Amino acid sequence: MQAPTLQPVSPRKGVPWSTTDAIVGTVLTLVPLLALDAVNALLAGSTGGTLPKLTFQQDLQAAILTFIITSVLEAVFLIAPIYYARRRTAHAIGMTMEPQQMPVARAESPAEALGLRGFNPALALGLLVLSGAGFIILSDLYSAVAQKLNFNAPTNLEQLTQQLHQEPLVIYATLAAGVLVAPICEEIFFRGFLLPGLQKSMPAWLAIVITSLIFAAAHASPGSFVLLFILAIFLGMMRVATGSIWPGVILHMANNAIGLIVVLTMK
Repeated sequence: MQAPTLQPVSPRKGVPWSTTDAIVGTVLTLVPLLALDAVNALLAGSTGGTLPKLTFQQDLQAAILTFIITSVLEAVFLIAPIYYARRRTAHAIGMTMEPQQMPVARAESPAEALGLRGFNPALALGLLVLSGAGFIILSDLYSAVAQKLNFNAPTNLEQLTQQLHQEPLVIYATLAAGVLVAPICEEIFFRGFLLPGLQKSMPAWLAIVITSLIFAAAHASPGSFVLLFILAIFLGMMRVATGSIWPGVILHMANNAIGLIVVLTMK
């Protein structure tokens, strides 16, 4: 008997987990993290929000601890995607041959289902250039409108720079984790897991908008909400267009790296 022919499943046919899986995984991930943010904000408010200037040794020790804790918290974003991708993909891998000896579709691996796949370099480069330029233009437009309306809520970056004099190494460590760790973990969660999960029940554009709203809200920064939403829209479009999260990871890293460079150049 002729062996069945294995053919890869197109990522556009959908991921193995359901919209319900994506929603449950998102709630179980974000609720504890947002609660922790709320507790930290209350503690900061009770201490007046200011810290005494640290010595170099204290700052260095706190920076190492900050990088580790931030990385662990970012890794929490990986739990639901890995769990559902492995669990749901296991069922697809068990597909059997039909009596008519038709080719059997090869189930994607969990990593492939989450968007950890190759992509068209030319397409990705074009999208990166257009997305980067679009984000800069829209960010400048938003800043102008916010200034006109006297909307003065500080962004995440502005909040961090306020502590730069007291604990510079801690701030650098926080931003370094934002460049090296956060883009990978957050892209796997939001664009690798949540976005395609929502696409099972709605058009891609609506799934991108909802995912972007959740992404912006998850950072718990009113001053950064609109900018994060705009960035997430471009990240979502790149995920849908390329079928991979890697172009989005690159843009996400580049955006966060700019913030780190800005802080490093401050005197």
